[in-house]
Amino acid sequence: LDACAGRGGKTTLLGSAVGPHGRIVALDVHEGRLRQIAPLFATLGIGASLETIPVDLTVGTGGLEPGFDRVLVDAPCTGLGTLVRRPEILARVGPDDPVRMAAIQLAILERAATLLRPGGVLVYSVCSPTRAEGADVVSRFDVPGFVPRPFGAEAERLGLSPDEDGIVR
Repeated sequence: LDACAGRGGKTTLLGSAVGPHGRIVALDVHEGRLRQIAPLFATLGIGASLETIPVDLTVGTGGLEPGFDRVLVDAPCTGLGTLVRRPEILARVGPDDPVRMAAIQLAILERAATLLRPGGVLVYSVCSPTRAEGADVVSRFDVPGFVPRPFGAEAERLGLSPDEDGIVR
């Protein structure tokens, strides 16, 4: 499940990874963005089954049933991590925006978590480097059965190594 699919950049990567026998469900609040994903799958020759569903995960799950093996929440954010490429962001992001976006991110993360099967993997990411949109969201995420796991340098610092799927358990 790609919970915040947008135009499908990561959705296509996931579709390629699961192969022709896999299934990808792409959710986004913007139906127009979702319509761009199927043509992208076709252009790239991705054979995975694709379903796109417009859903606002801040208010509900659109009737989706739990059972997904993996759920990606690449949440909407201030975009402050892309300033090198998009400096105009500074003209539209105010000092209260990271906290405002964090509330949206947490709501999406909590609803997306309900769609995961027991033992599945939930990934939360944002391109913003602000603590409010990253670590603070993770620390406020309090859904029974979920334990945050470090990755990258933090996992290495703790002496943890990923399994064959790249997941630190």
